[in-house]
Amino acid sequence: MLEKMILSERICYVEAELEKLPQWTVSRKCIRGKTRIYTQERDADGRRRDRYVKREGVESVLMQHERKQDLKALRRQYKAELKGFSRKERRDVREQIRIWPLLGSGRFQCSRNLFFDGTPRDSKSEIILSFLYEMLNIPYRVAPQIEITPVNFRYADLLAYPGQRDVYHEHMGMLGDPEYLRQQSVKLADYASVNIVLGKNLLVTWDQPSPDGKAGFINVQEVLWQMIRFGLVTARAVHKTFFRKKTPRANPWGQLRSVGLT
Repeated sequence: MLEKMILSERICYVEAELEKLPQWTVSRKCIRGKTRIYTQERDADGRRRDRYVKREGVESVLMQHERKQDLKALRRQYKAELKGFSRKERRDVREQIRIWPLLGSGRFQCSRNLFFDGTPRDSKSEIILSFLYEMLNIPYRVAPQIEITPVNFRYADLLAYPGQRDVYHEHMGMLGDPEYLRQQSVKLADYASVNIVLGKNLLVTWDQPSPDGKAGFINVQEVLWQMIRFGLVTARAVHKTFFRKKTPRANPWGQLRSVGLT
């Protein structure tokens, strides 16, 4: 397993590095006893275009050309190693290589919370909520802008069923912190001033505090139950998404009750 993961990482790295390099090839021509360097590439019509490389640019072009040749040699070596794997292992490696470009942006230098599609989220809780909405097939929009006054705007965490029901979802963190609680109370008052009312078109969920009060934990079971109670999703849909494979004939409400959601 480890060998397969390492090999797929190496192939993906080589492919990514090759993508960064220019797509031209290098040729050498002897004219009047002097060797001249040209780059060759295809234009939009498929015709080959030669471009003469001036003396000051020769070193850079040759270095890129050598780098490309080294990477191609590594790619051939890694793909030769791939032949020693079983058919299933080769398929797994190819799938990893295929998804690499989709997950590559932001994997190594990340200054924000990123969802699997590369879009940012303001908190880890928003990432968890986004996954729940995706799994339950609930249409949503991230960080919808709410105009309180012409110069004052608020941003909710999520907007469920945009253009249909327009239900705003706020997930609150450390409610044990007096300053944070005050800020959230002001936010709810701002929402109410533009007819976004708790229990009507505003769903609020919250973190569960740790015993020492220094941290908060998100309880997905509680969030799911609040979504069911609010009518964002049915109990049957939750059962079908998360529990059906375990107990195909179980009663949805009984299953939810068994894990503490009622």
